[in-house]
Amino acid sequence: MGASGISIDGGDAETLTPGGSRAVNNLVHDWSEVVMTYQGGIRLGGTGNLAAHNELYNSPHTAIFFGGNNNVYEYNLIYNVCMETDDAGAMYGGGSLWNSRGTVIRENVIYNLGGKKRAPCGIYLDDGLSGVTVERNLLINVPGASLAIGGGRDLEIHGNVVVNGTMDYDGRSRDGAIDPGSGWAHQYGPDGHMWPALAASPWQTDVWRVAFPKLAALSADFADIEEPRFAANPAGSSVTGNVFIGPDSSRIAQSVLRFSEIGPNDQYSMWAGRKYWALPGFEAIEIEKVGRTGGTP
Repeated sequence: MGASGISIDGGDAETLTPGGSRAVNNLVHDWSEVVMTYQGGIRLGGTGNLAAHNELYNSPHTAIFFGGNNNVYEYNLIYNVCMETDDAGAMYGGGSLWNSRGTVIRENVIYNLGGKKRAPCGIYLDDGLSGVTVERNLLINVPGASLAIGGGRDLEIHGNVVVNGTMDYDGRSRDGAIDPGSGWAHQYGPDGHMWPALAASPWQTDVWRVAFPKLAALSADFADIEEPRFAANPAGSSVTGNVFIGPDSSRIAQSVLRFSEIGPNDQYSMWAGRKYWALPGFEAIEIEKVGRTGGTP
């Protein structure tokens, strides 16, 4: 393919009526041969749609772009992507507090990313993306951050296994809100574009208040930026029960440690990593279900 592979929308964002569209059991490879960035082997948007049991490989940029609400991405096998790009992710979404609420990313296997000294990420929640669940994914040999979180909040990140990789969770949203000199002030500062976009979203409608109560409770009051509910604070996230096998080089911003629950997570050297399955409460990743099945799940 010269550009993208499969692109799906559907459903109604205002009412959160699901589209029910499915991208299932597809083999997608060697796309983006002409338009080399921001195409995606699969792009899933809309509301209430599914991308499952797909196999994606050989691309200069991202395998799966995710957005929209209440969409599910599960049992996908992704490798040899982001081969010619940095600041990218095998699975990538970004840009708001609200437009990916209810997204679930689970039981995917991602490995061997990047080429030519590039350092892309694995699962990348960029630019304040919030309200997403990332659970029980296996990421191997990711040269950038395997789990990359760009200042978002209200995230549930649990039970992921990272081999030879790291987690980065920065505080860019709060930095931009409190520091006029920050490179993120244009997005999160008092005159930043996030705030009018939030006001124009359905976040305070009855349907959304019921579906996403954490979103409905947010504050946009710059007079109280120490309040955890202040929308730019990286608050309300829970990052626990993840296993990292290899050198300990993850980076967590102090503002994230202040406003969210980080840990316990487990770190092992490479030789001891095989013992992770014995951790109390650890839920095994269903590796045998990942990738194409030949049937309908």
